[in-house]
Amino acid sequence: MSSDTLVTNDRDAWTIALVGAPGVGKTRFISRFVLDDFEGLLESSTIKQGFSRQLLVDGQITIVTLLDVYPGTNDVDVEETLLRDADAFILMYSTTSPYSLQDVVAHTRAVRRACGHDPLLSLVANQCDRPAQDQEVSRVEGAALARELDCVFAEASAKTGAGVQDIARDLVRRLRARKQQSGGTKPGRRVWGYLTRR
Repeated sequence: MSSDTLVTNDRDAWTIALVGAPGVGKTRFISRFVLDDFEGLLESSTIKQGFSRQLLVDGQITIVTLLDVYPGTNDVDVEETLLRDADAFILMYSTTSPYSLQDVVAHTRAVRRACGHDPLLSLVANQCDRPAQDQEVSRVEGAALARELDCVFAEASAKTGAGVQDIARDLVRRLRARKQQSGGTKPGRRVWGYLTRR
């Protein structure tokens, strides 16, 4: 086993895949979450590399790993494996790009096709810090799509950090609740990549 691989069984650890079009800010979101830094980009933030950090959620330490996935442009087998292995999904679009919002529907289909079960989803509007004149997708439009997709809606800014940790904490809480409802069973899983201790 390589030194950058952490095997978790009974520990509280979750993998969240960020799915969205290029340019919506997934890499910046991951950098903000892992490093608490917008400018300090992580190396190799691709679908083949996850980045992890410890996070305190309701008094309990958890390890959250974020994966950057863009369906349709990479190795299909790798994509489907990563999507199947993820515990939850952030469907991300940019408030400056209506096209990225439209892409979310296709990305949601890819997630549901790969998972074969009812995935835990959050629709996230990134770049909510941008000036009003730059924002081409309203909060109302994002919330409406979230209702259509039957998922939680949230806003974030990778640049300022607004909403980033809250979105992760919300998903962890929902994942824990789902685990309890299913009898507390959760398969062992590997947490790959960069791990920071905060």
